[in-house]
Amino acid sequence: MASPQIDCDDIVTTLDRIRQRGHSTHTVFRDWVDLMLYALQRRDDPYLDIIDDYRDWTDMDHPGGQRSVDLFAKAFDQLPERMAVTDADVLGAVYEEYGLSSDAFGQHFTPHPVCELLVDLAGVVDESDTDQRPTDTDPACGSGRLLLITA
Repeated sequence: MASPQIDCDDIVTTLDRIRQRGHSTHTVFRDWVDLMLYALQRRDDPYLDIIDDYRDWTDMDHPGGQRSVDLFAKAFDQLPERMAVTDADVLGAVYEEYGLSSDAFGQHFTPHPVCELLVDLAGVVDESDTDQRPTDTDPACGSGRLLLITA
């Protein structure tokens, strides 16, 4: 199994354009995840509450396609595209690349190659036995990388 190359630079760049308009990195990432969730759930009220925080005089100076709401949507579109290409934990990679992981908070992401090694060592997948369902134990289950590798 080859380690996926997780290129999330486009997503990080898109989110960073919103941050540069006076929002904190943490807030932009949290709001992006919440907006994706609310959009998928078709929950307009909490979605619009978040968007209202980005509708100020600085955002109105940007043409359509460049407003904060447009950039959030663009980053949302980029996420499944990257996931389809890499079949990996792209959201976790964006979180790390965007600079949100922190030793101070005890946030440590297991690198994909280490997850692959753990799955191989545990022998949780027997590719010759098509009736056997893969099983695994993820001791931390933060972003679910070990579970993704197992699957």
